[in-house]
Amino acid sequence: MASRSRILKKNRDPDERTKLLQSVPPIDSSSSIQWWEDETEHRSRWWSVRIMYLTMFLSSIGFSIVVSSVWPFLRKVDHSATESFLGWVVAAYSLGQLVASPIFGSWANLRNRTKEPLMVSIIINETVLSSFREMNQDRTVSLMM
Repeated sequence: MASRSRILKKNRDPDERTKLLQSVPPIDSSSSIQWWEDETEHRSRWWSVRIMYLTMFLSSIGFSIVVSSVWPFLRKVDHSATESFLGWVVAAYSLGQLVASPIFGSWANLRNRTKEPLMVSIIINETVLSSFREMNQDRTVSLMM
């Protein structure tokens, strides 16, 4: 058995293990562009990333504006509401987004369309808001929605 392994090692091409690595050009550390993309793909990818950053930044600003205005609104609607209750409401929103985003994203990727998941989410949102309006007959609640 030992002699057979010596024969296999002797007949083996010395560069056999590195054939895959030989096809990859060396990466120049001064360049940020990787070997698998050209200049236009690199610019396109970073353009998409920057748009995503801008979208998330604007979404965070909108979320902070809404959350900061919820507490005075909640005090008008329910005088017995505490800060802890507001924390649970905000956490429920984030938890719902955590659960629904992968589901709706998978649905959109599966169907290759974003219109259907978007319409369903709008219908669900409107249904929840309509039921909330029906539960609270207070005029300020209906006008704020």
